[in-house]
Parts: sequence; C-alpha cells; structure tokens
Amino acid sequence: MRVRIYDARGRRVRTLEEARLAGRSGELVWNGRNDAGNRVRIGPYVVLLEAVQADGGTTTELKETVVVARPLN
Repeated sequence: MRVRIYDARGRRVRTLEEARLAGRSGELVWNGRNDAGNRVRIGPYVVLLEAVQADGGTTTELKETVVVARPLN
C-alpha cells in the first residue's frame, strides 16, 4: 500500500505510507503536516491510496479530497 497527499496544485506534500503490507481494513491518520513536519496551509488536499494485491498484482487506486481547517482566532 502507498498513500500520498497532494495540494491543490498537484504537488506532493506528504507520504504517509510507501510500501506497507496491509489487510482488508484499517486506518491511517494524517496530522496535517508535510514531510518536513511543518503544518500545511488551510485548504483542499487530495489523498491518493494505491494498493497492489500480492497474489495477482492488480492495482487499485482510490482518490479522495480532504480539507485542512483551523479555528480563525
């Protein structure tokens, strides 16, 4: 399994997983930080999950949009 997060301009900001073995269910939590550990800007991001079945090599790709928000004090 590979999970990457991209900003609205298509730039990769974070790699959550690069080559992890995974089961049929589970969860990943993104803390809103980039690969350098800095908080990302408020706005939309695309989460791209790619999974390869070990027995057949079939690739499944899922894309979802998430929004990073913070209180405006």
